[in-house]
Amino acid sequence: MADAGVKTEIRSSMWNPGGLQSLLTFVILTLTWIVAFSSRLFAVIRFESIIHEFDPWFNYRATHYMVENGFYNFLNWFDDRAWYPLGRIVGGTVYPGLMVTSGTIHWVLSHLNIPVHIRDVCVFLAPIFSGLTALATYFFTKEVWSKGAGLFAACFIAIVPGYISRSVAGSYDNEGIAIFALMFTYYLWIKAVKTGSVFWAVLTALSYFYMVSAWGGYVFIINLIPLHVFVLLLMGRYSRRIFIAYTSFFIVGLICSMQIPFVGFQPIKTSEHMASAGVFALVIAYSALKYTQSFLSKAEFKYFFLVSAASAAGFIFCTVVGLTWAGYIHPWSGRFYSLWDTGYAKIHIPIIASVSEHQPTTWVSFFFDLHILVCAFPAGVWYCVKEVNDERVFVILYAIFASYFAGVMVRLMLTLTPIVCVLAAIAFSKTFEIYLKDDSPKSSSKEEEEEKKQDNKNDRLYDKPQDDVFKIKSPAAALSKILPVRVQHVQCDMKSKKIELLKRSEHEQLREIFAKYASGTTSSGEQFMTYSDLIQKYLQLLDINNYDEYTLSLFGSSVDTSRDNMISYTEFQAFEALLCLPDAMYALAFQIFDRNGNGYITGDEFQDIINHTTLNREIPFDFNCDFIKLHFGKDKDRKVTYSEFTQLIHDFHEEHALQAFRKFDKKNTGSISAKDFEYLMVTLKSFLLSEFVQDNLITVTVGGGGHRHVSYAYFSAFVSLLNNMELVKKLYLAITRGNRNVEVTKEEMLYQAQEFAQITPLEIDILCQLVGIQHQTGRINFEDLEVISPIEGRETPFTLQMQIAEEKLRFEQGTERTPLLSVLESGYRFFLGSIAGATGATAVYPIDLVKTRLQNQRSAMVGELMYKNSWDCFNKVLRHEGARGLYRGLGPQLVGVCPEKAIKLTMNDFMRDQLMNKDGSLPLWAEMVAGGTAGASQVMFTNPLEIVKIRLQVAGEIVGGARVSAFTVIKELGIMGLYKGSRACFLRDIPFSAIYFPAYAHVKKMLADENGYNHPGTLLLAATIAGMPAAAIPTPADVIKTRLQVASRKGQTTYRGLMHCAQTILREEGFSAFWKGTPARVLRSSPQFGVTLLTYELLQRTFRIDFGGRRPEGSEASATKIEEQLSRNPDHIGGYRLAKATFAGMEAKFGLMLPKFNKSVG
Repeated sequence: MADAGVKTEIRSSMWNPGGLQSLLTFVILTLTWIVAFSSRLFAVIRFESIIHEFDPWFNYRATHYMVENGFYNFLNWFDDRAWYPLGRIVGGTVYPGLMVTSGTIHWVLSHLNIPVHIRDVCVFLAPIFSGLTALATYFFTKEVWSKGAGLFAACFIAIVPGYISRSVAGSYDNEGIAIFALMFTYYLWIKAVKTGSVFWAVLTALSYFYMVSAWGGYVFIINLIPLHVFVLLLMGRYSRRIFIAYTSFFIVGLICSMQIPFVGFQPIKTSEHMASAGVFALVIAYSALKYTQSFLSKAEFKYFFLVSAASAAGFIFCTVVGLTWAGYIHPWSGRFYSLWDTGYAKIHIPIIASVSEHQPTTWVSFFFDLHILVCAFPAGVWYCVKEVNDERVFVILYAIFASYFAGVMVRLMLTLTPIVCVLAAIAFSKTFEIYLKDDSPKSSSKEEEEEKKQDNKNDRLYDKPQDDVFKIKSPAAALSKILPVRVQHVQCDMKSKKIELLKRSEHEQLREIFAKYASGTTSSGEQFMTYSDLIQKYLQLLDINNYDEYTLSLFGSSVDTSRDNMISYTEFQAFEALLCLPDAMYALAFQIFDRNGNGYITGDEFQDIINHTTLNREIPFDFNCDFIKLHFGKDKDRKVTYSEFTQLIHDFHEEHALQAFRKFDKKNTGSISAKDFEYLMVTLKSFLLSEFVQDNLITVTVGGGGHRHVSYAYFSAFVSLLNNMELVKKLYLAITRGNRNVEVTKEEMLYQAQEFAQITPLEIDILCQLVGIQHQTGRINFEDLEVISPIEGRETPFTLQMQIAEEKLRFEQGTERTPLLSVLESGYRFFLGSIAGATGATAVYPIDLVKTRLQNQRSAMVGELMYKNSWDCFNKVLRHEGARGLYRGLGPQLVGVCPEKAIKLTMNDFMRDQLMNKDGSLPLWAEMVAGGTAGASQVMFTNPLEIVKIRLQVAGEIVGGARVSAFTVIKELGIMGLYKGSRACFLRDIPFSAIYFPAYAHVKKMLADENGYNHPGTLLLAATIAGMPAAAIPTPADVIKTRLQVASRKGQTTYRGLMHCAQTILREEGFSAFWKGTPARVLRSSPQFGVTLLTYELLQRTFRIDFGGRRPEGSEASATKIEEQLSRNPDHIGGYRLAKATFAGMEAKFGLMLPKFNKSVG
């Protein structure tokens, strides 16, 4: 029996498949971007960097005007050269997204001291965005199908002619950025539909806002998304997720879109926008009807539906007709109407028909623009129809309508191209998946065959009953034989690797705890615990004042094996060992039933305990039934051993449920009412009911019987399903190959259930009925199973022990990675840290400039204070130097801050990994050492950049002073001078990081939700809070560093070194001078590190590459929050950490609900 245990698959992390796959994905997408960019440079390479065609020239001219004169002047710009001599109000008649995008890029590059002409930005904008479009298409396809299909789609969109023709270098037109906005909006919409999250829905609306600002084709989005929702409604796939996603998107998107001057009030006044409003009203009405259906009878609901539907339809019809007749709602514009009536423009609007790109598309154009993809496109549609779900319905609708519009108008081939790439990618991916599958038979070694045989032998926790142990009359002796005091760990075999499950407490520690709570002393002077000492005071299982005495006696006697009402230290220690057993719940239950401590259970003992349970008081059990006679004999004189007891207690509550069903089936019809079914489940099986299942017990019976009556088969299957939910999850994971994000059909579940004898088709039917109450998609995902699963079933003591063991095993495996993987991981972290550092520095740079000038306090006249406080400094800089003055020196700062933050974050993560204990814990001293090392490592790189930044920041204080640049500072100081003040930097950065990173880790853990997950808001708050003490405490060192690094002016003190500087400041300016700029430093560092750490964590989550190491804490929700089940009482050590969970698990698993309170009290 020594090797029997739970099998857990151990995957070697030397070459982690997930990590390699993520790395390849990153490399392929990077190369795709490069190819997309390079393939559009033909005109520039052959000729020069120049804008071509009329519309791009006008867009460039408008952009140039905006860059030179500012955005607000651009909005009010009247161009007298356009449509001469009439002129044109440009700001109100263009989509400004193109100009704002180019202007923003030019502004960022200028502030990074990268000289570039706005024309070059305009020329290369479309090729750059083609790479972004490839990424957006990858994410979109990944969401609707798979990663492999996403890579195909990204490669296709990068080189497809239909998109290249509109995004070549020099073709500076709206479509250059609009296709990216289109695909990114659709990707976010799919995310919103799949998650039902307001967050994703609002992001969809913001992306839609960008699309509205960029191109008139936004109308395609605002009609396709409502159409998607409407079709899902018709298909019966409506769910709460759809309601949240669409209503959030529509409201935010509507408000945002009306902020574009050229669009204005069109979203609420023109016919092409009315469909979205109509679907919004329909969704609200449908949700209201679903809500009222829950408390109305069928007849009442039918009448209410007919009256409300007729009234609403009549009201909407009259309103729309009236507003149209009054001129408030405009009809379809000529260009849009011509899409439906292809001859309309030729007759009524010749100017539209005269444009070649508005002509119908010839069939040859499809092959020219889409090439081979046009052949694979139908196959992709077929695969989506065959395996349809909510998001694939969207893809199908997109394909159908884009195909129609592309056939009507040549220019709309551009909107068809992305979906053709997506569907062709799905076709290629599916084909490759089918034909590249390895069908060769796998040879198995003798060792593997032996292991399989051993696995079959070890199907159960124990191979055979351990009767030789439990025949010993003294339970104390039995425990001594199973668990000698010298045993230090309970272990289980996990694929031949011994790992710790739960560490036993040390003898001395346990003795101290016993002495602390023991209130009695024997005549021989030995201490003992009373039942109250252990159960009420130490374990706190029962209330001190109001408790059930018999329950206290039962719990106490389970420990008191000598049955003398005194718990000795030996018994206290033996019980701690029992709690460490893998079958602790069964062993504990046996101890409670074994009232006489004989090592077996009689029929009277069993009946006595069951009679005391709350379940038996509600529905009494008939102890004269055949079930009891089979276990205890006809005269109930047979004694049941431990191994037999485990089966008895497992089957007992099924027998109890059968008896209860018979009592309620008074007419012997084989069925009970839905109300009786609900009562039985809540009374007898409450420990199996999640909140969702309990709330819908009657609702689900309509599907079970059809007449609100429940048959015994249905009742039995329902109970069995809830008992086997962990097995159902394994069935689901077997279908999805371990992927929890895949939806499966009922047919797939039925097919796979044939391999699981415990799960019947009726149970699958019930499961689908329960899932159908949550949503009407016809598919099952892992979250659905979590909602149905009994909460207690996820939190058994053995489950907790196994999770502890698996976490430790994962950590130990993480240390076996190859050096190459470690180097790649450090490079990956460095790259993300650079982006995060740049983001944080840019966000708070004006505060940093104010802090620097306050600490330096220099002016044109010696002795005169230029700034009174932080606000005064900010105002003066803004007034005298303009907004650009607030970002003086940002370029060198970003050049430095990117590697600075990257070094700091990478080094901190690296040191934390190295100093982490075997069990995955990290002591406070190790956290501080890791943070301090990270702070020290950055100084060598950042000190020169700090000097350059500071001298550039103070250069603007002297009016008419010589122009200072980064090169003049470096030339003046020389190499050694760039390290001036480095010792003060060490004094500042080491304490800062030693305080900041441990504080951040602990605050982040405190702010995590109940599942241990940190949302973006808590990450930002944790990083900001941690930055306050970390920024304030090292301020004196920061003041000294600043004084040493800034050049002294005539008449001012020159500092000779660190100590001289500190002494001089103290003597001339007083102690308070060391704290100058503290508010500005805190205001700058706290938000900066808040933004930096938030960006860093989100980047790690979004672009995660698995190198086989540990994920950042709080980046994913735990399946079970172990800390909530393990006792937090510091006196609960060893097995006693699981005492509460074991008692609770015993009640939940076996239904042994013993009364906790004395009802006569209070």
